[in-house]
Amino acid sequence: MASTVKMKYTTPDKQFTFELEARDNKELLEQLSALQDIFEQPRCTNCGKRNFRYLVREVEGDKYYEIQCKDCGFKLQLSQSKKGNALYPRRKNQKTGKAIGPKGDGWHKWGDEEAEGKDE
Repeated sequence: MASTVKMKYTTPDKQFTFELEARDNKELLEQLSALQDIFEQPRCTNCGKRNFRYLVREVEGDKYYEIQCKDCGFKLQLSQSKKGNALYPRRKNQKTGKAIGPKGDGWHKWGDEEAEGKDE
């Protein structure tokens, strides 16, 4: 029987608690890192608040994931990895390589052409 490593992790703000299970410490760290990258966003860099809504929308069979600030409407889009089905914050335009948003950290308002990848 294969042994597993288990971990219960609560985000610093105590908003989320996750139970992780992996084959080894390396896999456990990969899971934890992915969760922290999404669920431990310190604040909206536009208004400075931490009042988020996590959204998933589907357009023509493709799913889009994002974190939206409920106070000012800025959002942070999440990209999907090609392998492993992981999500991560999208901080650069995938076509141009330019940083997204007024502060270059990925947070931007809806309709920002550069952030949405409509800059051709």
